[in-house]
Amino acid sequence: MNSPFKLHQTNKQHVYVLQSHRDLMLKSHPQLDVHPDNNGDMALQSITQQYHLPHRPVFMKQVHGVKNIRLNSIPNTHFWKAADACFTRHKDIICAVMTADCLPVLITDTQASFVAAVHCGWRSLYQGILTQLMDRIQPVYPLKLWFGPAICQNHYQVDNAFKDHYLQAHPDASQAFTEVVDNHCHADLKMMAKVQLQHHDIDLIEDTSICTYQHDSYYSWRQNKTSQRQASMIWIHNSD
Repeated sequence: MNSPFKLHQTNKQHVYVLQSHRDLMLKSHPQLDVHPDNNGDMALQSITQQYHLPHRPVFMKQVHGVKNIRLNSIPNTHFWKAADACFTRHKDIICAVMTADCLPVLITDTQASFVAAVHCGWRSLYQGILTQLMDRIQPVYPLKLWFGPAICQNHYQVDNAFKDHYLQAHPDASQAFTEVVDNHCHADLKMMAKVQLQHHDIDLIEDTSICTYQHDSYYSWRQNKTSQRQASMIWIHNSD
């Protein structure tokens, strides 16, 4: 994937996506980790300079909930608010989330009228994070979605109680689970997300198809309980 990746372009503006991983800046930051608690700010400054970002990415305090934040200006500091989704209608403000198995969903529309970044773990999806975000944004134009690196269904084993619990809240998400065998099955975070967005007009889903559990360039909490994180970022920029 090119860095940054141009998700969409209109006559007046571009929508860019940048996905970090541990090999993004091998020379200056081997084993790149963006988490601010792990001295990630130095890496973020380097990323900002090398990839000509509009500003240093700033992260919410992600709590596996459903709260979303509207960004009207660039936040001054990390973790200034607890939320798992953010969006903006302003140019050159980065919406960003950190992940290490959870699904990052980046969203815009065909007119680039907004961008949003969502941290989709099962808890947030269970509580309807994408539904609540779309209810607040009220998109007018067809959506363009970007599904970033996340744990894939083959490596996301859950038990039957998990499946029953989730389907009680989302009975139309049965296709997100495999059959139960010996009290276990496998769950698909991407399908859970798609189900929540199924009533919206979707023009494009750009799927990286990268499994964090099996790809060495990405951090996976399920694999080793790591505190290290990659970041998914999206922003609007005026066409040159």
